Parts: sequence; C-alpha cells; structure tokens
Amino acid sequence: MLTRAELAGAVLLTDDRDASRMAGRKSLTSWDTTRLLADFHFSGDLEWEEARQALQRMDDAGRGVRIPASYQEFIQG
Repeated sequence: MLTRAELAGAVLLTDDRDASRMAGRKSLTSWDTTRLLADFHFSGDLEWEEARQALQRMDDAGRGVRIPASYQEFIQG
C-alpha cells in the first residue's frame, strides 16, 4: 500500500482502533466514522444533530463507533 502511486493521499476509513494505530505507524492517514461525518458537517452536507443520531444508531447496533461527548469534541476530530 505504501508503494502504490494510485493510493497517494488516500485515507483509510476504519473504526478499528488497532488498524488506525497501525496506519499511523506507517504514516498513513486514517479516519473513523466520526471524523468522516465531521468532514461532511464542515462541507455543509450534514448537521451535527444528524451526525449524532447516526452515530447513536450505529452504536446501538454494536458497531463500536466513537461518539463525541459534545459538539466541540465532534468538530475537533
């Protein structure tokens, strides 16, 4: 993955914390679902309350997502 030119600038999307840490050790950018939803929010495509509700539904379904405690935490990534 580190040698494939077509993946330059790619972002690994995972809620697996071990995979995220491994990516970081390899200098790869990784986002979890919360960070992805925050990006949608920053672009004006998603309101905070919609993001919070989606994360809550995912958590209720056992998806193991990170749910920010506040809007401030959400926008800080």
